[in-house]
Amino acid sequence: MVLSYMEEMISKFYKAQDYTVSFHVIYKVPDDKTVKDIEILAMNNKEAVIIECRPYTGHIEITDMTKATIQDFVSSEKAIKEVPMIKGKKITKTLVVEEPLEKTDKELEKKGITVYLLEDLMVDFLALLLKKHKGKRFENRAADMIRNLIFSIIEERA
Repeated sequence: MVLSYMEEMISKFYKAQDYTVSFHVIYKVPDDKTVKDIEILAMNNKEAVIIECRPYTGHIEITDMTKATIQDFVSSEKAIKEVPMIKGKKITKTLVVEEPLEKTDKELEKKGITVYLLEDLMVDFLALLLKKHKGKRFENRAADMIRNLIFSIIEERA
């Protein structure tokens, strides 16, 4: 299966936190005859995270696309909440975007959808990796230089 660069980055981020990650999970829309998919479903012992990726721009108004995204989250949550391996877990809905959603994020958040900027996810992922490897020397000088560069990027954003 070919993944988009966003899907690849997101899956690595969740796997680094000990989530099991599945891609393009097919479900039947409740009260409908259509079939859709969840782009990424990340699960651990306590939580199931429904993740959708969108290359939205921050200039989009509340559009049919935004409404369709909200509806996709609603139908996917409804479809999976009774699945035995998910039943009883907290279900979180996350939309990962490339650019800030200045005009649509509040509408999405009202529906319980967390909007996560891809750039923020990448910085959080780097911080997570550095925390896991803190105090460990890498195998060569070039790797140490890269680690130091990443530290400086994270510290600048903090």
